[in-house]
Amino acid sequence: LVDKITAHRWVGNTVDFLVKWNLGDSTWEPHAHCKELEVLDNYLELQGAPSVQQLPKGSQCTRNVCD
Repeated sequence: LVDKITAHRWVGNTVDFLVKWNLGDSTWEPHAHCKELEVLDNYLELQGAPSVQQLPKGSQCTRNVCD
C-alpha cells in the first residue's frame, strides 16, 4: 500500500513520482502507475498544480525534502 508521494521528476515529456510505501521504502514510479491513486491528488494539491501536466519541471519535493 502507498503511504504518500513525496516528489516528482520530469524525464523528457513524462513524469515519475517518488512513492513512499507503507513498509517504509520509496521507489520512483511512472505516472501510469500512480494516476488512480488518491495520494496523487493530495500531492498535486500540495504542489499547487491542478493537473500533472502543470507540475514544475525538474525534481520537486514536498517541503523541499526528498524522503
